[in-house]
Amino acid sequence: KINNKPILEIILNECKKQGFENFYISVNYLKHVIKNHFKNGHKFDVKIDYLEESSYLGTAGSLSLIKKKIDKALIVINGDVLTKVDLNNLINFHNNQKSDFTICVKEHVTKIPFGVVEVDKSTVINLNEKPSLVHFINSGIYMMSEKILKIIPKNKHFEMTDLIHLAKKKNYKIRAFPVIEYWQDLGNLNDFIEVKKGL
Repeated sequence: KINNKPILEIILNECKKQGFENFYISVNYLKHVIKNHFKNGHKFDVKIDYLEESSYLGTAGSLSLIKKKIDKALIVINGDVLTKVDLNNLINFHNNQKSDFTICVKEHVTKIPFGVVEVDKSTVINLNEKPSLVHFINSGIYMMSEKILKIIPKNKHFEMTDLIHLAKKKNYKIRAFPVIEYWQDLGNLNDFIEVKKGL
């Protein structure tokens, strides 16, 4: 919990605020706790269906449990991510780019506290004093068309990275959408403690 609210509830409320009403929650370990809290979503003014894993299927595998026919793109958010990303901007980007699979990315800066020497064999080419390296990292937020959902193997452990590689192999159009708003991954205890401290 953060501020006495489960992280999943914070995610759901943020999505609801942006106009979303229909949700799937993938559950496995301690699923009864999650289902008892959210039930069918009525008390949150949304509709919730559950994807119940009998064994751990990974970050993409549980999507194969969706029984209803999906004829629209689906937004997927990891359950340990807090963000204020504008999901309607994501939808517009996905549609305008005619993307099959959109991965939300966040800029991450790594500062190297030393001078970095570029060397070719034994010749010094350059010296950068305490440079910063900028990378785009996977934010754990995705938008995928129904054709991407169809290539997820049924009831098999399958991570989102596996799905990205498979989609790339099949030449689906994959685009990166930059998250400029607040974003925090709570996948490890230290990050969770820092976020709780800051609230």
